[in-house]
Amino acid sequence: MNGVNRNEWCRYLASCLTNKANRVLAGLTLAKNQDFDLCKSAILCYYKLDATAYKKRFREARKSTEESYKMFKNRIHDYLLYYVDARAIASLDSMIDDVLSEQLMNVMADEVRQFVVSKQAKTAADCAEFADLYTEMNVNAGAGMAARKPQPGSGGQSAPGATGGGGQPRNNTNRANGGSGGGSGSGGNSGAGAAGTNAQYNALRGRCYNCQETGHKRAECPYGRGGEDLESVPDVICLILHVPFMLLLLRMIGVVMMMI
Repeated sequence: MNGVNRNEWCRYLASCLTNKANRVLAGLTLAKNQDFDLCKSAILCYYKLDATAYKKRFREARKSTEESYKMFKNRIHDYLLYYVDARAIASLDSMIDDVLSEQLMNVMADEVRQFVVSKQAKTAADCAEFADLYTEMNVNAGAGMAARKPQPGSGGQSAPGATGGGGQPRNNTNRANGGSGGGSGSGGNSGAGAAGTNAQYNALRGRCYNCQETGHKRAECPYGRGGEDLESVPDVICLILHVPFMLLLLRMIGVVMMMI
């Protein structure tokens, strides 16, 4: 709309837009449709065309085969002007600050850059301040974790061989004192128990496993393996040998009785 007064741009704006953009204007009130800047802001917001989008288009623009270099220059020039307008850059100082902000964001680590973007930094000073804040928070968090971490040899656990820490080295010391013979407490009791056990073992070595009496072994037991006297064994054997004779005698008596 070159050569047209700016105050009348709203009258010709609808004819220069697409149907989708005109639907955006249709959603505005009549008073807002009379303000070109409000119409422009509504359309740009609908298409999500902000400073970041214009900068991306400017950086990623490539010359097509259908356009000349002059046409390509005009296109990226418009992208740059749109970016400057979206960033509200109105002076040389504003341009310098914008370049500094971009360079700071490029050299930051990914996590630092994401933190700065989340804080919506507007100037280079804001970018530097938020980046230092993130770094300081990480340093403090690391120092707090190191302070809470238990140190070796302190607290309830102790290194092997240390005194006064864990319970196992102290038990080893008690065992050593008990085995020395001159110790007291549990060590002395252990020595006395061991002596009693040895005496019982020695007494069992001379006990007969057959009759449970001491003084002889099982092979020399006078009661035999069944616990009976050896002198009664022949009588039992004789009794067993006379059983057939007695049966024969009874049978003969029975025959005689039948004959009578």
